[in-house]
Amino acid sequence: NLFLGTLIIFRVDFNNSAVKDTSQRLFSIPNLPDITSETFFKVFPFCLLIDPSMRIYHMGKSVKSLFPVDTVLIGRYLEEIFRLIRPDISLEWDKVLSYGRHIVFLMESRIPLRSDKGNKSNENSTIQRLKTTAGITGSSSIRLKGQMKWISSWNMIVFLCHPVLSTTEEMMNIGLTLHDLNFYDGSSEILIAGMQHARQLQAAIDKQHAWISQLQATKVELQEWRRKGKRLLYSMMPRHIAQMLQQGVVANSICESHKLITVLFCYTLDFKDVIQKLSPTEIVQSINKMVIVFEQS
Repeated sequence: NLFLGTLIIFRVDFNNSAVKDTSQRLFSIPNLPDITSETFFKVFPFCLLIDPSMRIYHMGKSVKSLFPVDTVLIGRYLEEIFRLIRPDISLEWDKVLSYGRHIVFLMESRIPLRSDKGNKSNENSTIQRLKTTAGITGSSSIRLKGQMKWISSWNMIVFLCHPVLSTTEEMMNIGLTLHDLNFYDGSSEILIAGMQHARQLQAAIDKQHAWISQLQATKVELQEWRRKGKRLLYSMMPRHIAQMLQQGVVANSICESHKLITVLFCYTLDFKDVIQKLSPTEIVQSINKMVIVFEQS
């Protein structure tokens, strides 16, 4: 009887091969061919290869070019060439392996860099001379920042790093170019963006200087026009009255009363033609002379 506990199970069969193939492709890890050491060091020009005794086994060409040619670097202990700044641990194989998985390392060179870094080309030589004239000296050290990776096939640690640079001037000061930087990180893009920002900032500064120069010229011109206005005002009325008006004295308080006055009405012939050939100051002076002539007659 169905109501006494009979269990019924339905099964649905369908073709799910397409989904299975997609899942396998997503989760399968492709087998990539091994690369040669030449290709590896070409991609990472800023790298250090360190053996289990913490000696430098190999250096990237960009790092090696920073130091003097006659300086022995290969085979020396890493701590003799570089000083570890971060993390605060001793340069030991086991500690570097344990910290290298998650921590970014920062190291600074101990030995001096090359003194002839600016002589790679005539252009760099000129730039170096200009910088020396301006008082800019070469940097005595360089900082490298990156990760420590263990290469199992070599049983060595490779320090994949890049130089810590803030400006292109600093890059050129230590003898590097954009071509010397790594291909995989954004150091060159950051420096180029900094150059563009510096040019925009310099253009804004130049425009501001132009506005300041124009403002100073306008200020001088304004002062000149003020002096001309004062001279014109003094020629039209007594000097002491003009000065009182400029100081804010009420005009009615300056008025003077006289018991007897003489009023003269005169007419100047061809006055319209005369004023077209004279400046405002000359017109006022001409009228004053005519009044003086009448007063003296």
